[in-house]
Amino acid sequence: MDACKGILALVFIVGTHPVWAATDQIQRLLDGGQAQEAYELAYGMSASEAGNPEFDFLYGLAAIEAGHPERAIFPLERVLLAQPGDLRARLELGRAHYLLGELDAAREYFSVVLAAHPPQNVRSRINQFLATIEARSETLHTKLKGYAEFKLGSDSNINSATDDTNVVIPALGQVTLDAASQELSDEFSELRFGLRFEAPRNKRRTLFANGFVNRRDNFGSGEFDVFSLDLSTGLKISTEKSYWRFPLQYQRIWLDNDSFRHLYSLSGEWNRPVNNSQMLVTYGQVGKLTYPGQDTRDAALVMGGFNWMYHFTRLRTIFSTMTYVGQETADKSAGKHNGRRYVGIRGVLQWAPAGKQSASAIIGYQDVKHAASQPVFGQTREDDLFQVALTWQWRLNKHWSTKIEADYQDNGSSISLYDYNRSQVRLGVRYTFM
Repeated sequence: MDACKGILALVFIVGTHPVWAATDQIQRLLDGGQAQEAYELAYGMSASEAGNPEFDFLYGLAAIEAGHPERAIFPLERVLLAQPGDLRARLELGRAHYLLGELDAAREYFSVVLAAHPPQNVRSRINQFLATIEARSETLHTKLKGYAEFKLGSDSNINSATDDTNVVIPALGQVTLDAASQELSDEFSELRFGLRFEAPRNKRRTLFANGFVNRRDNFGSGEFDVFSLDLSTGLKISTEKSYWRFPLQYQRIWLDNDSFRHLYSLSGEWNRPVNNSQMLVTYGQVGKLTYPGQDTRDAALVMGGFNWMYHFTRLRTIFSTMTYVGQETADKSAGKHNGRRYVGIRGVLQWAPAGKQSASAIIGYQDVKHAASQPVFGQTREDDLFQVALTWQWRLNKHWSTKIEADYQDNGSSISLYDYNRSQVRLGVRYTFM
């Protein structure tokens, strides 16, 4: 790494960059080897000065020199958005990606500069650096990342049940619901662990495996405690401008320590960058759902959809929208009414302002129609589910972060028993390792 930084130091000391009066001090601090002070000053000015190419360049440069390459990406991308021909900014952006271990992105930025025919000494230095990247790329390492997360929360409706006391059943008339069939509120704790493993076979193919466990304990209603296990493994295939993933998945859910549901599935996913700001993802899934002791609920699953993402560089914001359709076909004719088709759409807005904070907002809608008339109520169930969620996260350091989450669901159904609304609030802390 030290040798590479030495090469970079020679590569990037090329020419000068215009600096407006308000950033003279940042430049002087950088010239004096006070990178951390320069970064802190630039960070303090970013709320008002972001968007000015001269400031953004120095902000990005200070972030790199101070050891915060992840903070250099947005300001340097803003420079290129305003001045696509700024080779110095493109070089520094390549350096930021390299320091983050994102070798493919670094190679792309360096190659563009090389194609612009810079001076011979710069070309030779870049060629040496590209050779170093290629040498690193040839050494294929396995990667293991993971996290542990603990949350405390409050849930207005832990069983997603109606708040009605009575319902009308055609064959029985008005029926009074017992407590377990009505809306129950409770506080809860949640513990989650996750692991991600990658083992590259060559530059194009990577084997991966993921595992997640989640335990949710309600303080007063143990019969609705949930434990889930989610495992997947598969192959990732990279091409020149996109990549494919093919995961095999197994999921199991326990309710009050009793096995409730199993899912076995095979998925295919295609990720394709449209340009520097946009990404398109399409996916499909086939699978099998089984419910131990409730075989009339067993079903075959088919679903698919696409996700489009757009990065608003100046606003430090990513917007994505997901559209999906699915079909669950019951195995047994006696359970045909449990089969259903659904279609949904979801929008996600992620905002990462300067500093260590980030926020996101999600809004979604799903339309569900069951395959046959519900035997007890004598009509086909149709649901409209509306969802909204807000999250705020603060990264304390490289490993620790804290998070506040709030979400709301409103399900309207043609059968009043399935009408419900639900709100949850969580406060959590996460430890991440890599």
